[in-house]
Amino acid sequence: MDKIRDYQQIVNELFNLQTPFKKEVIGYVNYWKRTYPILKLSLSSSHRKKTILITSGHHGDEPFAVHTLIAWIKQFKSKDFKNLEFYIFPICNPWGFETGSRENGYKQDTNNDQALVKNSKVAELAILFEHFPLLTDLFIDLHGETYQTHAYCYEKKLDLLPSLATIALQEVDSIIPYSRQKTILKNPIEKGVMCPRLWEIGLEGLMEKRGIKYSITVELPGRFDGQKRIEGGIAILNSILHHYSEIK
Repeated sequence: MDKIRDYQQIVNELFNLQTPFKKEVIGYVNYWKRTYPILKLSLSSSHRKKTILITSGHHGDEPFAVHTLIAWIKQFKSKDFKNLEFYIFPICNPWGFETGSRENGYKQDTNNDQALVKNSKVAELAILFEHFPLLTDLFIDLHGETYQTHAYCYEKKLDLLPSLATIALQEVDSIIPYSRQKTILKNPIEKGVMCPRLWEIGLEGLMEKRGIKYSITVELPGRFDGQKRIEGGIAILNSILHHYSEIK
């Protein structure tokens, strides 16, 4: 497939950013004589007590999710989240991002692999697995819904904890409205939030097996003003993180 975006340009942009995050290449994938580095950004110190994992860039037809995450990284200030430790993987499927494909170069899905385990047959996931924190408190997976005009979230959380997704969507509704639909993809949804009973596959499935407190997938609308979408996406991320940091 032909390139429609320059992945290396994104890599260079991230490495040249003045940001508190440590930036590193954690591995490479190769497709059709092209080599792609997988990036990790992290921020940790001895007084940070809660671990946050953020991923994006699984589907190449959702580039605005990646651009939103990069915009969030640019505005990030560590003083705002002193008790949080971050692990960020901004583009999990670089070949897909570069070519606009929802799959990697071998037509594998990096988002919904049935067996996300060590030595996964999906090269990207094998690399990610080795570099994910063993214990994660909050997992945020940033996506885009190409045909939607409103934002919505999937959220799986431990009982008795507040719905961070609901709070965030309501707080940001004036910037990027959340979906008032009753169902999306035949799944019931309330106040813009879907609550699946069980994640069985993919990154969410792995997090559930590890007993994570929160797993939130943010779906940004494809049919929406680009700048407002980025502004709203940043606000949703900051709202989730601020409210989570305040939970005792």
